Amino acid sequence: MSDPYKNLGLSLSSPAVNAAEVTPSDTADLPVTTRAIWIGVAGDIVVQMAEGAEVALTGVSGMLPLRVERALSTGTTANGIVALW
Repeated sequence: MSDPYKNLGLSLSSPAVNAAEVTPSDTADLPVTTRAIWIGVAGDIVVQMAEGAEVALTGVSGMLPLRVERALSTGTTANGIVALW
């Protein structure tokens, strides 16, 4: 498959080049700090941000441009969470 953008540098405004399904955990960090997260089924999500702040986001769905290190299970009701980087 041809990728004409392969040799361009990546930045936070570039499209994501990788993704992984997220299973929220109170103890385990995500494999990579995200550039965004996708919430497929609306609900609440509690995250630990890249700089360490913990925040609860309520009634969210869709794309959230957040640098997340951990999605906590306590307080998270959203489903279909995908980490993008």
